Amino acid sequence: MAKIGKRIWERIAWFFAILILVVVVAIGYFAARADWRLKSQLAVIRAAGDPASIAELEPPPVPD
Repeated sequence: MAKIGKRIWERIAWFFAILILVVVVAIGYFAARADWRLKSQLAVIRAAGDPASIAELEPPPVPD
C-alpha cells in the first residue's frame, strides 16, 4: 500500500470538518423551522380560545 502524504490527510481532515459544519448548520435550520411552525400552530390554537399547554388545562382551585 502506498504511503499517503501529509497533504492528502490535511485535505481529508478539511473535508470532514466542512462536512460536520454543514450538518450542524442544516440541523440548526430545521430545528428553527420546526420551532417556528410549532409557535405558529400554538398561536392559532390560542386565538381560537382553546388551551395550548398543560398549565392552561389546570382547573380552577376548589374553595375551602
